[in-house]
Amino acid sequence: MRRKHFKNAAAKLYSSFDAAEWEDITSRTLRMSTDEGSRLGYVDFLDYRKNKNNFKGPQLPMTLLLSGNGSMGTPYQLDFLTDPLAKSLVYLDKNTLKTKLPPFFQNLNTLLDKLNFYKFNRQTMKDLNDIVEWIDLGNRTLFYPLDVKMQLYIFENSY
Repeated sequence: MRRKHFKNAAAKLYSSFDAAEWEDITSRTLRMSTDEGSRLGYVDFLDYRKNKNNFKGPQLPMTLLLSGNGSMGTPYQLDFLTDPLAKSLVYLDKNTLKTKLPPFFQNLNTLLDKLNFYKFNRQTMKDLNDIVEWIDLGNRTLFYPLDVKMQLYIFENSY
């Protein structure tokens, strides 16, 4: 059933674009894919006209949804090593962020590893406070000088 819904959504998305925009298919393409269980869909707009020499980096403002690779024991973890959008954050300021962004995300993952909503209420609030303080420190030292703000959204699934 999920696969059927995905195919229907993909057909509607493909049909919504004007064919004249996609005449030069050698340099631009649109690709839709899904995970094995058709639970998560991906839409990729690829423009092969851009390369390392003419890519100016991400244009602001934008919202990045970093993928997570958490498990049952540590459900909140950012996959910043393989996520292409997380890697592209370095292009905001290569000199500063190339060395400082990976340790920032590693420390954030360490704090997120401790977070568990099945602990005592006071301990959970302390863990959340540590995460918020770390993000605030990152905003003040890394992101605000670049006119960027980092926000963290945590979604807890009830089942």
